[in-house]
Amino acid sequence: MVKGRFRFKMEFGEECVLENSSVLGGMKIISDLTPNKDETDVDVFAIPQATFAVRVNEPIVIPEDDGDHTYKVVVEKMTILDDQGKEIKGVIEYTNSKDVANFVSEDILPPNKTLKAIAQVSFMEKKNGIYEIVMADGQKAIEIEERVFTTGSAPSMIPLSNIKYAYPVPDQENYYAGESTSGYIKLKRGQDYLFDDPNWNTVTAFAAESPTESNFSYNGNDNIVNFNTPNLEKQKDYTFALIAKNKNGTSGSSENDTVEETVKTEENQDDSAVSVTTEVKKAQKLSKNGEIERLAFTFKTSKYNTFEDKISKLNFNPLWIKLSSDVVTLQNNMNADEYFDATEISGSKYTDNKPLIDLTALMDDAFANKFKGLIYNNYPLDGLTLNRADSEEDLVGIPPIKAFPVFTSYLQYLGNDKGNGLLKQTFPFKYDLFSYYKSDWYELISKAASKYMDSPANARPAVINALLESTYGIIPEAKYKVKAKYTLPGNKQGTEKQINYEFK
Repeated sequence: MVKGRFRFKMEFGEECVLENSSVLGGMKIISDLTPNKDETDVDVFAIPQATFAVRVNEPIVIPEDDGDHTYKVVVEKMTILDDQGKEIKGVIEYTNSKDVANFVSEDILPPNKTLKAIAQVSFMEKKNGIYEIVMADGQKAIEIEERVFTTGSAPSMIPLSNIKYAYPVPDQENYYAGESTSGYIKLKRGQDYLFDDPNWNTVTAFAAESPTESNFSYNGNDNIVNFNTPNLEKQKDYTFALIAKNKNGTSGSSENDTVEETVKTEENQDDSAVSVTTEVKKAQKLSKNGEIERLAFTFKTSKYNTFEDKISKLNFNPLWIKLSSDVVTLQNNMNADEYFDATEISGSKYTDNKPLIDLTALMDDAFANKFKGLIYNNYPLDGLTLNRADSEEDLVGIPPIKAFPVFTSYLQYLGNDKGNGLLKQTFPFKYDLFSYYKSDWYELISKAASKYMDSPANARPAVINALLESTYGIIPEAKYKVKAKYTLPGNKQGTEKQINYEFK
């Protein structure tokens, strides 16, 4: 029967007196910091994490006795100090919710060391439209949390979970030997100690039957292993390995009795750090007694030397799928003798989750030129923008030159039924630009009509008049040109080939 906005002061239990309690009503901001205090045997791959009671670096409105106050909590420092008090290099990464921060060190944490994790925040208050530093007792108001912990031993191998991207790609099924004469492995976090020990000599090895060894280099600044790739036979299963050989001839670690192992990886799920267990595909053991296998994974070479060679051999037959009375999506049946693998069309955790095949529409046809003239060449139109432009999930671009979704069924068959005929029959990418032409045209013409409802034609910009007087039209029979490019992990240029989608 009665509604309104009220403020009541209430107390429950024993009052907790906080230092600088005048800031944000005495709220404790850093609610947790991991690893835990005095924790031992902490994984050297651990990522210290600070959890905050509010979103950091963003405005927060706090009701107080004299009205609402707008504050901003600023993360001034999040770092790790070694046992000499020196800061370990790294970066702070925030979750989407902005209430959790992770400190990711460039290299793994130093093994068997006592370290200190530090998180420090300060406060700013908005007064007269300007944020000012909040002071307490004549000094900047801050809140600090510290945790001292001790790390465990470092592994004598590179976990697959520490690979950001690599070429050849682990578990790759179509490695094109002609795309590059060299290989590389980019580590998420450096493991310099594996390569700095003068008592060990590390080599790379490729093997289908008998191993072929070669030397390599390790760039500790960029955490990249570089090596030459030997001549590899086509359509062969290979094992790649990094093998450390003791120069003194002493025996190696017994942990190489098997290369099929279970490793822990860290993934984000709902903005939270979780531990998952990943089964590593068994690779051929290439190390001998007295050697340590630092890394091993499998891959398969393609029937073709380059991506361009493969595309050139495809015999495309055009098809179209009706989406509505005036919109279609185009598809190519390719009648191939080798399918495209998952690393090519959707990427994997070993390609930094980026696909190796990149398609770009040339948009040099008459239908594309129509919409470039109406929309894209003048975008934004007199301040009118597309809703999808604000979406982080929209990767097709404006104009929509990247509108090539992958058939869902293709990915499903790659995962569950690699013998399915569709994989060699259907080119996995659809040409879906017409859907974007229609939706973009309709959205902007609706916004223009609403904005200029009461304006005469001579008072409207020319681009708006052209749009309002236009029709979507009929998709013409034509060949729609596309540039297909093969991009190696780490955005290294590969071969490319023009292909056509045809509507007739």
